[in-house]
Amino acid sequence: MKELVFATGNTDKFNAAKTVLNSHGFKLIQKPVEVDEIQGEDELIITRDKAEKIYRKLQHPVLVNDDSWAITALNGFPGAYMKSVIHWFKPEDFIRLMQGVKDRGVILTQVTVYQDKEVQKIFTKQIPGTILLKPTDYPGPSWANICTLTKDKRSMAEVRNTTPDQLVKEHDTVWNDVAIWLKQ
Repeated sequence: MKELVFATGNTDKFNAAKTVLNSHGFKLIQKPVEVDEIQGEDELIITRDKAEKIYRKLQHPVLVNDDSWAITALNGFPGAYMKSVIHWFKPEDFIRLMQGVKDRGVILTQVTVYQDKEVQKIFTKQIPGTILLKPTDYPGPSWANICTLTKDKRSMAEVRNTTPDQLVKEHDTVWNDVAIWLKQ
């Protein structure tokens, strides 16, 4: 089984990636790595830069992932700034932002970069979702309690706390594309 390093401190992201990559014969190793992350609106530029910095620091092939959340009715807010926004916003704050808004659509854009000495390969996947009318009350980040990516409209936090592999199984995540490319 080939070992791969995924540079993340996010256990949920790691477990989702591990579920897919293990099923393709890869062993994923979680390695949190701190680097200065550029800020901006383009998740591709941010993730590519982070992958380059982490590779230089580790001197080892690495996978890096960032998620961007675009609320359709709010012109793509918060986008690549979601990591910062969830530190300030409670679930009720997101719900208040959407008060009276009919279009509750949101797009999760997953960006994963494989980086080694010679190759930088970028993978992206967009997954549609919906902002719920009221928050659920499960452990997890505020965003996970007000957003659903499933057909049965359960919040991401509820799915994560009851059936953790379901989101990965229900969606063609970016990790499937990564696994196929790595096998080549």
